[in-house]
Formats: sequence, structure tokens, C-alpha cells
Amino acid sequence: MTRLGRIAAVTGVGILGIWGVLSASPAAAKTPRPAPASVASLSSFGYGSCALLTSGRVDCWGAGFFGQLGNGTFYRTGHTANARPVQVEGVGGTGTLSGVSSLTGDWTDSTCALLDSSGVDCWGFGDEGQLGNGTFNVSAIPVPVEGVGGTGTLTGVARLVTDRDGTYCALLDSGGVDCWGSGGYGALGNGTFSSSATPVQVDGVGGTGTLTGVAALASEGGSSYCALLDSGAVDCWGWGVDGELGNGTFYTATNNRGSATPVQVEGVGGTGTLNGVAALASDGSGFCAILGSGGVDCWGFGIGGELGNGTFYPRTGNDGSATPVQVEGVGGTGTLTGVRSLLSGDTAYCAILGSGGVDCWGDNFSGGLGNGTFSNSATPVQVEGVGGTGTLTGVRSLASVLQGVCAVLASGEVDCWGLGHDGELGNGRFPNGRDNYGSDTPVQVARGRLTGVASVTGEELDYCAVLDSGGVKCWGWGKDGELGNGHWAHSARPVKVALH
Repeated sequence: MTRLGRIAAVTGVGILGIWGVLSASPAAAKTPRPAPASVASLSSFGYGSCALLTSGRVDCWGAGFFGQLGNGTFYRTGHTANARPVQVEGVGGTGTLSGVSSLTGDWTDSTCALLDSSGVDCWGFGDEGQLGNGTFNVSAIPVPVEGVGGTGTLTGVARLVTDRDGTYCALLDSGGVDCWGSGGYGALGNGTFSSSATPVQVDGVGGTGTLTGVAALASEGGSSYCALLDSGAVDCWGWGVDGELGNGTFYTATNNRGSATPVQVEGVGGTGTLNGVAALASDGSGFCAILGSGGVDCWGFGIGGELGNGTFYPRTGNDGSATPVQVEGVGGTGTLTGVRSLLSGDTAYCAILGSGGVDCWGDNFSGGLGNGTFSNSATPVQVEGVGGTGTLTGVRSLASVLQGVCAVLASGEVDCWGLGHDGELGNGRFPNGRDNYGSDTPVQVARGRLTGVASVTGEELDYCAVLDSGGVKCWGWGKDGELGNGHWAHSARPVKVALH
């Protein structure tokens, strides 16, 4: 199973023993204390994590069998991982990687770094061509992503997105999109169903010209992408068996289970085209669009109530909606409004409202909806407060793992709910099957002693919190070194990531 760990900032300081203190000259110079490393953001690659430091370099920890740590080493004896951060080397193994502006990790054990120069370097697993360097090989050091057709190097990249299944797509400053890696089901958008180890241009709708005017990209996490256009409309391509492309079609084996060129997402009920979209999110089996009006429209898989329109779609062929449907309000009254942002989890969604509260809908096996039940809901429910008292308020941001959610509060503390059998709740407990492996209402991480949190990231079975201080603490699954604290063990309480 894939889990991801994270990275943090800790200062190592030598301490003089008693004998050293007694024998040292009063005039002896003291060694300056090294400045603590500071983490800007985190990214997971499956079985591990990489941290972008404020200095622009990168440290990674966790699984390293395929060179995922980027330090020139393939870990093949004993533990196949390093439970403490190591520095990612520069291209060709020279020096250390620097000038990085953001990181994007793929569950197939690769990571790509967007550079300040607008180029991209990647390392790790490359069997689908996801390193973009013209080969289908692994690399334990960063390699530059080549330009379209293998000419020069890729430049002008504004943002990177991955479907977590072996494909990367780059949103360009020009508003176009280039993709590379796995091309199964048409994920590269270039009219073919073949993989490519160098970037290819995404075609326009119907295969005419190239896709342009793209403002943002989102991936479904399983070989499909949707592009939010400057016009507020949405075009999608790739896997479409469950209606993920939103164009009214459920793709079958006879048409390669997807579309290899972008198609336009239709409007609610199949009328016209979807427009007025402000942002996109995906739960791994469909997409939801936050509208400029504050409402939400969703399409795709819907067996667990993920579409939020009051319907549990049957497992009989078309088990979802291939055109957008409106998400209803709490209790099925009216439509959901006032949505500020949307978190996509594992077959569930949670919306942060302008009020600072949270409404969730969809699958609820481990209490991930946070409403005091373990029952699925096809309409939004309000997340309750800690211990089931009142409703959760003051939420600044959300992060998710498999069947679980954590909320960063305005106070800088963190509340979590849902899955917890590997310590994901951070409250010192490992729930078992007698309590559905989790908590159906929020609990305080570290009983409220985790403070000064800037952001939290989640990956399947563990969380990591970046602190205002630039340090990082992680909790949850740690068998593969994902917690970065030097141990191969789970922790139900936050632990410090041990930077060298």
C-alpha cells in the first residue's frame, strides 16, 4: 500500500559533556549553532515524502528502492527505505538540487520539481516514462524533462499536476498543456492511447489544434484530467467509464474506456455546456466544480452518494452520472451555497463554507463525514464539533487520508475525524474494528497541544503538519519510514521529522 511521509526542520546541536566543560578554556571560541532548516511545503510520492525547504533545496525520506529519495541511492538491503531525510542531488549527481519552486509526487514512486527557471526535473520510478527524459528507466538522481518531441528541455511551466497513476501534465504560461508518462485510456490527451517518455501537446476539443486558454488543471487520480478554461468552462480527457468526462458518455472497452482528446463538460442535465466554474476538485472517481456563485456541481461515480444530489447510484452498469448534477443543501433542502473551497477525499467530499464550518457528503465507512454516524450520505451533512458538541467552526483548511479528514483551525490547532486504526487521528489511540476503525466526530490532535500549524498534508494513512516555525510533525502510518523521525513504526501522536 502506498503511504506517504513528510519532512521537517530540527537543529542538531553538539552538547559538551561535564569533562569538556571543566577543561575548556574560558577564551575558547564556541561553535555557532547552525540555523534550523525551514520547510515551505510537502509532497508525497507513495511510501514516502519530499520537503521543499525555504532555501529552494529538497529533502526526501521513506521508500527508496526505485531511487525515490533522489540522493543517488537504490536502497536494496534491510529496510528499502530511509526513515530520516536525505538531500536530493543535482542533475547528474552534482551538488544538491536547488532553485525549486514546487514539488509534485506520483503514487508510482516518482517526484517532479518545478524550478524557478520554469523547467522541470524528475527522479524515481520511470517505467511509464513519467520522468520525461526520453527513457522508461528509473533514476536515483534528478533528470531534466525534455521538450515536446524530445527537443531541448521543457520550459515555460506554470504548474504541475499528476493523476497519481504514472502521468504528469504541465500547465504552461501560454495556457497550453503538455503531458508525459502513461497514456493508457487517453490520459495524455494527444489523440493516442500510448505512453510517452517525452512531453506531448494536449489536443483541442475533438482533436483540432491544441488546447489553449487553460487557467487550472485537476486530475481524477486514475488517468483522467479536467482543464478549467479562462472562459469558466471545463474540458476533460482520459478515463471515462463512470462518466468522469462529464460529456454524457460512459466509455466502454470498445472505445478504449476513455477519450484521448478533450471533450466539453455539459451543463446540468446535459443542457449546453458547464460554465461559471471557479475551481475544480476530484475524489478519485469523478469531479466537482465550485461555481462562482458558491454552489457545487459534480459528475462521475456515485454509488456512495459522492455526487451529493440525494442519489445512491446502483451497481448496474452506469453507476454514476455522466453529466453534472447540483449538490443539494444540508438535509436535501435547496442547493449547497457559500462554498469557499472543496476537499476531495476517498469517494467523499468536504466543503469549507464562508462561515468557517464544514459540510461533507459521500462514503462514510470510517466516520469520514464527521457527523456522528458511520452511514453514507448522498446529501451534505454538517461536521460536528469535538466530541459531537455543536458544529465545527473556524476552519482554515482541510487535508485528507483514506477515509479520514483533518482540519487546520484559525487557532493553529488541528482536529481530525474518520479513519484512525494506524494512528491517523493523532490523539494517542489506534481504534479497532469495534469502533469502525475511526472516529465519527472530530478529535483534537495531541489533545490540542499541536499548535502553530500553518498547513497539513495527508497521504492514504498518515498526516504531516508544517508549522509556522518551519518545522514539521507527522503522525499515522510509519512502517516504511514515512514519519521521518528515524523509526519504522506507526505513531498515534505527532512526532518531529528529523532533518540532518
